[in-house]
Amino acid sequence: MKTPLSICTILPLSFLLSFFLMMIYPASVYSQDRASSIGTEDIALSENVSCSDLIELLTRQQQNTSRDLRLIKRDIAALNQKLEKPGIKDIVAGVGFILGLFGIGALIISRGNKKDSKR
Repeated sequence: MKTPLSICTILPLSFLLSFFLMMIYPASVYSQDRASSIGTEDIALSENVSCSDLIELLTRQQQNTSRDLRLIKRDIAALNQKLEKPGIKDIVAGVGFILGLFGIGALIISRGNKKDSKR
């Protein structure tokens, strides 16, 4: 009879698979892909590049970064505002907690009544 795979066998296999994938596709490839996808311009640091070109590039990158940060801050503010309001999940959890407390109280009272009736 075949036994199903347990967590003890799946976990080491997943680690081996991830290690194997890291060996095939190293992290340096990820960083090269990320650098090319960011859209930075490749300016060779040579004698042909002037300081004004570098300053212009840095200024554009700073503007892009600050614009991205403003968008991220706006998204975070919107998420914080959304999280401040209780959702249906919180309301149901609160009602369930209260009913659970009443249930524990009823259990304690019923056990007390059984002990009194035995005497």
